[in-house]
Amino acid sequence: MAGVQKVFLNNLNINIKNALIIGIIIAKNTTRSVGSKKKSGECRAVMSFTIRDSEIDTINVDIWGSQYFVHTFYERFLVGDVVEISSPKICIKTGDNEAFRPQVTSPFYLSLNEGISDVSVYGGDFSQYLPLLHIPTKRHAVCTGLSEIYTFKEDKNNTYIDLLVAVKSVKPIKNIKTKAGVEMSVRAIEIMDNTTPATLTLDVFDMDTIQR
Repeated sequence: MAGVQKVFLNNLNINIKNALIIGIIIAKNTTRSVGSKKKSGECRAVMSFTIRDSEIDTINVDIWGSQYFVHTFYERFLVGDVVEISSPKICIKTGDNEAFRPQVTSPFYLSLNEGISDVSVYGGDFSQYLPLLHIPTKRHAVCTGLSEIYTFKEDKNNTYIDLLVAVKSVKPIKNIKTKAGVEMSVRAIEIMDNTTPATLTLDVFDMDTIQR
C-alpha cells in the first residue's frame, strides 16, 4: 500500500503516522457502547483486541466507530487471524485505559477510527505467525498452580490470576439464563497442570473463545 511503512511492534514510536503492522490476533474483547448519542441518534461503540508479531512483542488495539461498524468488525475477525493494520494512531499507554485489558509488552496501544484506519486479513505468507498463538504471553514464574487454587479461602473471591495449564477435555456448549434474565452460552473446560493430579473446571462465557 502506497504511503505506508511496515513497522514491527518493537520499533513503534508516536511519531510514525502511516505504519503498516502485521500480527496475529491472540485475544479479543466484546463490543460496548460509549459516550452520548449523536444528532443522528447513533451511539459510538468500541472494542479491543490484542496482537503479537513475535514471541516477545504484544500490543492492544482499540477499534472506534458506529455500533454497526464495530459489531461487524467483531464478527469478521477472530482469534487466530493474521491481520494487517494500516495507519493506526499510536498512543502511549496510561493506567486508565489498561486496567481491564490483557497485559502487553508494548508501551503503546493502537487506536483505529472508522474511515481513517484500516484492518484486513493478511494476504501474504502467514505461516511464521501461526505458532505465536500458542506461546504464553507471561513467564511461568508468575502463574498460579492449580494446587494453590485449591487452598484459596473465601476471601479470595474475585481474585484475578494467571494460569498455564493443559486442556484435558472440552464440554458441550450450554445455554443458561442469568439472574437478570439474560440468555447466554457457556462452555466448561477441564484443565490440568503438573502441580496436582486433580483437575479444575473453567467456565468460559466469551463467545469467540467458546466457538474456538
